[in-house]
Amino acid sequence: MNEHEAAPQAARFAGLELLASSVLLVDPDDRVRYANPAAENMLDASLKWLSRQTVASLFTNGDELAALCDQTRAHQYSDLRQDLALERPGRETLHVHSIASALENGEVLIELRENVQQLKLDREERFLDQSQANKELIRNLAHEIKNPLGGIRGAAQLLELELPPLHLGELKEYTQVIIKEADRLQTLVDR
Repeated sequence: MNEHEAAPQAARFAGLELLASSVLLVDPDDRVRYANPAAENMLDASLKWLSRQTVASLFTNGDELAALCDQTRAHQYSDLRQDLALERPGRETLHVHSIASALENGEVLIELRENVQQLKLDREERFLDQSQANKELIRNLAHEIKNPLGGIRGAAQLLELELPPLHLGELKEYTQVIIKEADRLQTLVDR
């Protein structure tokens, strides 16, 4: 886009600059002609870079967005609404609610709003997965601790049986401490 095209373009879409939702203007060749600041922010790209791209090239599954533009143009929808999961290489998938509107000269105006409900569901699913993994880890850890504790307790009992009668009283106190602490840890693990 050259300087002469940029000025009328800016005036044409001045109201879109203030919107919180992302807005893209796509020409009949599926090239991005305009992106408001919210779109630049959502896509982590400048208007200058975006204006050299097709909508299909913005995402790894961008052909869905291009198909949305084609459907909107073909049927001259006042607005075509669709939920999309737009994949970006090396980044989280964008779950958006899109509204595409056919304009004159084959242009399409696309509004993208992050789908907050989908983000919430994804977060809850990750939390449940993490919680399940933590439970499994704790179960495995408890099992790994129980076996050596049983061995320590058993060894202390055997040692107590082998103590010489001469020093039985003073040495038995040590083995009882070992047995008592092993039992305490066993109770803690069981809880």
